[in-house]
Amino acid sequence: MRFSRIITSALCLFSVQALTVPEGKSLNTRTVPGELFNHAKEAIRKHAVGATRTMMHSGIGAPRAYQIAKSKGLQTVETTMALAVSKEREKYKDTLVKFCVPKEQYCRGSESKLAEWKEAWGEISRAWAEYAEQRTTLATHKGGPATESFYKKIEEPILQRNGVSITIENNHPKGPD
Repeated sequence: MRFSRIITSALCLFSVQALTVPEGKSLNTRTVPGELFNHAKEAIRKHAVGATRTMMHSGIGAPRAYQIAKSKGLQTVETTMALAVSKEREKYKDTLVKFCVPKEQYCRGSESKLAEWKEAWGEISRAWAEYAEQRTTLATHKGGPATESFYKKIEEPILQRNGVSITIENNHPKGPD
């Protein structure tokens, strides 16, 4: 129960705290993408519940994915990042903290910020997929992941290359993009 409150608080933190990029800055000028990947990898190793207890999701939204994962004793990348940022905010202030906010909040209608956010979450998703071992679950809706989703473009190819068995649950309601 206490863990659930911590996660809920951390997810709420991401929803209400605006972390913006200084004008004229981009992912490349603030941090090297490799540093972001390395921080994500490190955070996952320290704060994930286990490499065989990962859950991917696509098209159902992070809040619903969190509830599904929690009910199955699994963990999503967003939950893992929330834990890492809440426990080691100073350490990750120039990498994970900047991007662990909802897409709409980070981008605020800016195409360049959208590209930057996608690049950052691409690196985080890559680290999450590389972490998974033996098996994972994909929670999605009846239509399945979109071809341009992080799951299809980044996570699925890595999981397949690494021989990770994927249990697909496509019975969830479609969520926000």
